[in-house]
This record gives sequence, structure tokens and C-alpha cells, in this order.
Amino acid sequence: MGKGKIGKIRCLAQSCFVLDKIRLFHYNIPMSHVFDFNDAQAYDRWLKKDGNQRIVDLENRLLVEMLRPKFGDRLLDIGCGAGASLKPFLGRGIQLTGVDPSPYMLDIAKKNVGHRVDLHRASAEDLPFEDNSFDYAVFCLSLEFMEDPKKALEEACRVAKDGVFVG
Repeated sequence: MGKGKIGKIRCLAQSCFVLDKIRLFHYNIPMSHVFDFNDAQAYDRWLKKDGNQRIVDLENRLLVEMLRPKFGDRLLDIGCGAGASLKPFLGRGIQLTGVDPSPYMLDIAKKNVGHRVDLHRASAEDLPFEDNSFDYAVFCLSLEFMEDPKKALEEACRVAKDGVFVG
């Protein structure tokens, strides 16, 4: 990671721990896992359950509070999955982009956020964007699924000029 880049990263560590527990004990999903059709459908069902939606809503409120994005800011959601962490930014005048390696998760994201978000199929370890293309990059419930989390963080720091949020 480049000199001084670590200061760009803010982490909501508790949520990473909670998801790791869910993943390890409930779904038994390994690290570096790209969701297939069945995984994507199971995650979408999980996300829609009331108790789980409250957890996601809480994290989204914290995300908005920590980032405090301004009108015109550019935000990249890395491992955007179903688009749940993009929803709180819709209608705020923020340019939203999401990337995910799973075409099945991107299909669900398209249903959830429509054409209001620029969605790309891409790996977090090799982002298809120029340096400093975004003000912020976020990993919401996604970094633990990356094949190489260190490389994913390096890429996020490369493309985000103001900060990276890990939740």
C-alpha cells in the first residue's frame, strides 16, 4: 500500500465480525467466493428478512454519517452485491458506481437501484478505473469475500482520492 494511504481507510469493524460469523456458521461460504445464481438468490432472500434489513439499514446510516458526501461527489461501492449500500445515496446528487464480480448479484442490483447507478462486472483487485476517479470507495459486507483483500484495499485507495470505508 502506498505511503500515507492507510490514513484513507475507515473501518466499521464490528460489522465485518458479524458477517464473518454469519458466513462461517450459517452459510459456510469461503473467502474469495464469487456468488453464483443460488448464492445470489439466497442472499437476496436473506437481505429482505426484517431483522436483517434493520442491520443493513443501521450500517447504511453509519456509512452516510461517516462519509458525509456532498452533492456531486463520486462514490464507488466495491462488491456492491444487491446494491443495498447504494440505496441511501440515491437522490442525493451523488454519482454512484458499483462493481461486483458476480453477474447474478449485478442482476439483483439492477432491480434494486435501476439505472440510477452505473454498474460494472469487475474484480476488486483489478478495478477498471483511473487513479482518483472517485471521492470515496466503500466495501460494505464485501471485503471478506475478496480473493486478495490487501490488493483490493490498494486498488480502492488508488481510485478513491478522499477515503475508503470498510464495513
